[in-house]
This record gives sequence, C-alpha cells and structure tokens, in this order.
Amino acid sequence: LVCFAPHVGIDAAGKVGALQRDGQTKVSKACGAAVGAYGVISSKGAATAKPSGGNDDTDLFDPQLNTIVNLLEPRLGGIEKAADPISFVTYQMYAIVRDLIDECVEGTPDVWDFA
Repeated sequence: LVCFAPHVGIDAAGKVGALQRDGQTKVSKACGAAVGAYGVISSKGAATAKPSGGNDDTDLFDPQLNTIVNLLEPRLGGIEKAADPISFVTYQMYAIVRDLIDECVEGTPDVWDFA
C-alpha cells in the first residue's frame, strides 16, 4: 500500500494555497514551490523565465522549482476555465506525483520482494 496526497494549505477563509501556521502572524503559501512555479509559468512563461538569483519562491536557480516548472507547465491546459487556479495546480501536482510513483513501481519489478 502506497499512500500519498498533495501538499496544500487552506486558510480559515477557504483560500487554497494559503495557510496560517501556528506561531506565525502572516499567512504563507503551501505548497510554496507549486505556487511559485505557477507564478513563474503564468507571469513570465516557462520558456522565457530568467533565473533571479534570489531566495524567493520564483528563484529559477532552485532545482526543485525548475523541476516543478518543467513538469507542471505542460499540464496547465484548461486552467483558464478553472474556478480556482491554485486548486487546479494542486490537482496537477497530485497527478505528477502519482505518475512518478507509478513509474518507480513499474520500473522496479522486485519492489514487492522485500516488503
């Protein structure tokens, strides 16, 4: 049995992609990497985005962000019809992880031999 779920926050007002964490005074992003990748894709376009060299959620020198941008960008067709873009992105992130887990399991024929 392999269990997984998308990493997403929902604030007290029901906003997807935001979370008021205990001990913090401000609402923050969750998943910040997915929200940042969507921001890069939607504001600059994945193909034309330039590395910022900064430490924020849109720093293309961040390998996690680069990977998410590359995996997410081709899955955003239809986002303009979504009631909430971040909910759409969250579902696409779930699908990305599901596909990667499936590939790992399928590519490892003896995965269950040691379970």
